Amino acid sequence: MNLLKAANPMTHKYLQILPAILTSLLIAFTAVPVNAQTKTTHPAPSLHEPAIDQLAAPIALYPDVLLAQLLMASTYPLDVAEAARWADRHPAPTPAAVAAQHWESSVKALLPFAPILTMLNTEKNWTRQLAGAVIKQPAALLDTIQALRERAYDNGALHPMRQWQVQQQDRIVSIQPAEERRMYVPYYDPAKVYGAAGNSPLPAEYWAAQPYAAPQNIPDGIVFSTAIMVPDRTFYNAYIDWRTSQLMTRHTLITANSISTGPDEWQHDPQYRSRKSAQEAAASDTIGTEAPPPPTSIGTASPLQPGAISTRRLRSNGM
Repeated sequence: MNLLKAANPMTHKYLQILPAILTSLLIAFTAVPVNAQTKTTHPAPSLHEPAIDQLAAPIALYPDVLLAQLLMASTYPLDVAEAARWADRHPAPTPAAVAAQHWESSVKALLPFAPILTMLNTEKNWTRQLAGAVIKQPAALLDTIQALRERAYDNGALHPMRQWQVQQQDRIVSIQPAEERRMYVPYYDPAKVYGAAGNSPLPAEYWAAQPYAAPQNIPDGIVFSTAIMVPDRTFYNAYIDWRTSQLMTRHTLITANSISTGPDEWQHDPQYRSRKSAQEAAASDTIGTEAPPPPTSIGTASPLQPGAISTRRLRSNGM
């Protein structure tokens, strides 16, 4: 080695670095096919902000309580389909007829708003995506609705009118009906009220004034339905806590000594439909199995005295 070094110093230098060169080449050549065969896995995409904008655009300006009921109802599509067909056959249902239905409470709350039920049932793809956002990304959905409202507010399209009360406080825009028992549904062109964020997957004809909308020509791009009566106060048991971005419900607890109410965060019930079917099957199995009342009980109820109030009448009037 000393003779080789003395004879040719450059050859000795290359012999020293040759192992390192061969190792680098071996790593490079073996890495190429491995990388070429490796499959990169990505998590399933979630709903990104523009998609939520499009989902929320048609309904972001609904009064808070109506919006809350609609978002909850969208997660029960089978009940929505049944209720929409029933509402089509009963265009003017009485409070007693509504109370007698057995759909999920948020779906039943929309019965006075038949066009909304029809929209939820007709635009099934939009409703399915909306329901997915309600269940999986409620905070993102509600935050996006607030962002859309802020755009409309800044554009001058969202302001107090005789149909609603609009308030902005701490960058939170709330919309309340001007009268508690009387509600107006807004119809509007999202591109006009929101600007660039106003894309919507719903067909263009949805933004035309609905058949029951009052004839108005408002430069803001918003028209309202005629007044819709909300006869049941439990309609307001659904609401939105904008500060925590949560859908909420009010519960009533009745005990022997007191009646108390309190808020709960709303949770979709994925077992609702199967449990409802089981209850209906159990009810049908018991029809006709009850023992008949004893003969002496027939006709023994005392007739109402003049001025007396029938409890059945009270229930039928929603009291």
